[in-house]
This record gives sequence, C-alpha cells and structure tokens, in this order.
Amino acid sequence: MKSLIKLFFSSALVGLVLVLPALAKTPTPTLTPTSMPAPSEHKVEYLLPYPGILPDHPLYFLKTLRDRILEALIVDPLRKSEFYLLQADKRLNMGIFFGAKGKALDAAESMTTAEQFMERTVAGLVTFRNSGSQVPASMVDRLEKSIGKHVEVLEDMVTNAGQSERQILERVLETVRRLQGEVGKLK
Repeated sequence: MKSLIKLFFSSALVGLVLVLPALAKTPTPTLTPTSMPAPSEHKVEYLLPYPGILPDHPLYFLKTLRDRILEALIVDPLRKSEFYLLQADKRLNMGIFFGAKGKALDAAESMTTAEQFMERTVAGLVTFRNSGSQVPASMVDRLEKSIGKHVEVLEDMVTNAGQSERQILERVLETVRRLQGEVGKLK
C-alpha cells in the first residue's frame, strides 16, 4: 500500500513539474501603427483557386478534356458563368505559377486565356440579366473581387515582365479594366 501511495505522489509531482511550464502565460502580440499596411498597398482580399497541373505537364490534356466536357454539360447560364469564373481564376493562378518559375511567355499566355474566360463570364451574366432574370448580388460581388484581383496581379506582372510579354499583358489589362466597367452595370 505504501508503494502505491509513493507511486501516486511521485507521478503527481512529475505531472505538476511538466504541466506548470505549459500553463505559464504567454504575452499576447499587440498591433503597432507600423505593422498596419499603408493605404497605397491595398490588396484585394480574394483567394485564387489552386490551378492543379500546369500546361507543361504531360497529362495536362486530360485536364482540358475534363473541363471541356464539364463546360458542355452545364446548361444553366448562371452556373456556366460560375464555371467560367473558376476557370479564369485558375488560369490567372497558373500565370502566377509560371511567373514564379521564370516562364514569362507561358505566364502571359495563361493570363490571356484567363481573361478570355473572364469575358465569357461577364457575357454570360449580361445575357442572363437581359433574359429578364436577376443576377444574384453574391455573384456580382464575387465577380468584382475576382476582377479586382486580376487587375492587381496583372499590374504587378506588367511591371516585372520583359518587353514582348509586357505588350501582351498590357492588352490583357485593358480588357480586364473594360470588363470591370461592364460588371458595374450588372448591379
């Protein structure tokens, strides 16, 4: 019985020694005025979807085949616009990935494809609205954020691109800004 009591107290003592440091209060971080972003550094709060495999992958053709089949199967114009928006965001992120790899021409090509999908998105929503249906405010809000992110990324890519890619990206940026104006009319 004495050995059981000794075992209990010794394990309680060891437990306290191990647990007390974990219970010590850790200082909470405080915000200082220097940690706040400057107004000129405003970034659009919109997460781009992961693009999956990139066009330089040998199995990329399967992904494009799948996407074409999905596009053909979607008949609802609103859902098709959502699909096109997803594709536009994925292609934009592909462009970012290619830019990080140093493949500027592939990045510019992906950005061009992204904006073609964005044009389809806006055209589909305009057609949906012209058919007498109301475009959901959540879709318009999501589209505005997405286009804002596209503008932000493209402006950054234009400043870092070479001369030949810069011309392509500037045309794409003009297209996105035009689409931004059209989205404002959807409200």
